[in-house]
Amino acid sequence: MAVCTNCGASYEKIGRNCPYCHTPVALTSVTDSKSVDKYTGDYDSAKTRLMVFSVIISSFGYIYYFINRENYPLKSNSALSGALVGTVIKLAIIIIVIIATMIK
Repeated sequence: MAVCTNCGASYEKIGRNCPYCHTPVALTSVTDSKSVDKYTGDYDSAKTRLMVFSVIISSFGYIYYFINRENYPLKSNSALSGALVGTVIKLAIIIIVIIATMIK
């Protein structure tokens, strides 16, 4: 749980900003250790690697998103973004191949 340092609201889900007044959340306003772990875990560098991996294997990104979207929303959004980019790239390649075979 966190308490906003600006408006004093308390809330369960921890993000970058207070959901009520949109003030950036300070780590010192987080009141329990489980939330601190979740808060710091969402900001690590693994989300970039997760997105790149999801571009390559799109189904992994979709599965990761639906399994972890409640516990790790930022990582899950990165995985979903990568999966969507990977799907669009694969569809573009398929369309190019179909058009190329029709021209011959």
